[in-house]
Amino acid sequence: MTPREKRYVLAPDWTPPGRFWMAWPPAGPDRSGDRLADARSAVADLARHVAEMGPVTMLANPSEAAEVSLRCGAGVGAMPVDHDACSMRLIGPGFLVDEEGRLAGGVDWGSGLVAGEVLGHLRLPSFPCQAELRPGILDVDGQGTCLVTEDVLAATGLGKEEAEEILAHSAGIECVLWLRGGLVGHTPDLGPTLGRFLAPGLVMLPMANGTGEEEHPVYTENLRRLRRAYDARGRRIEVVEVVQPKRRETAPDGTPLPLSYANCFVGDGIILLPAFEDGRDDMAYDAVVSAMMDHKVISFPVLDLIYGGGGLGAAILAQPKVAPS
Repeated sequence: MTPREKRYVLAPDWTPPGRFWMAWPPAGPDRSGDRLADARSAVADLARHVAEMGPVTMLANPSEAAEVSLRCGAGVGAMPVDHDACSMRLIGPGFLVDEEGRLAGGVDWGSGLVAGEVLGHLRLPSFPCQAELRPGILDVDGQGTCLVTEDVLAATGLGKEEAEEILAHSAGIECVLWLRGGLVGHTPDLGPTLGRFLAPGLVMLPMANGTGEEEHPVYTENLRRLRRAYDARGRRIEVVEVVQPKRRETAPDGTPLPLSYANCFVGDGIILLPAFEDGRDDMAYDAVVSAMMDHKVISFPVLDLIYGGGGLGAAILAQPKVAPS
């Protein structure tokens, strides 16, 4: 049976967590060149913050497990697993919950061996996705609605109806809200950068700072779409507009960095919001605090993490609590 037939649904990160999963930035060629050490320091710092919310398991290539344990400290355990990316939302499973919100299984998106290793470790049933989707470019509300960028179509060759059918059977999705994609430098590996659920019916949407910015047409089109959208429960979507950080180029190739406040972590009562050493960081913080007064919002510096090939929201995978036996 498929997750849909079992009435399972993909869990959002704010489901009460039993554990958090992260991945140590692997050595090897990446777009950042010599910034691997800085990226690892950023991930270790992030793991210590996450460990204040609950236990963390850090995937580490076998030769680096001891280093991870030493650098991340108490509350962070190392699990030896071969992997080639630090974006856990990309390489890990999608956790499924039943109608009572209990952890019931996981989706193996087909993006490598990591998802199977995690689900096997947890002794959870694994449900293979019918196509190799990139989970980094979808975000869910836990009530049957998801945000997906149209980049998923280019990456898989699927049509919208095919993709929606796959998401329905694999993740219990009843309503897909399509966002226009195609931003320069923004890739599925780095998590949702064009929209993020803050709560059911409430979406953080990046906006350009002015009509002269290159990305302005993408952002305005997505705002238009969401203002007309309803979710699976029939609610009108509310939008929290957040001005994007200033564009920044990498060195030496000049490739734009995929900076987005939407690549945040929305947990159970807490939001980790990326900070880019930019004057707009405070504006984004104030907008999120105003929209989520019942949450603790923490700004977390992420430039080292992004230069190292990751993003804040993509780095953390929340595992719902295991149902008592």
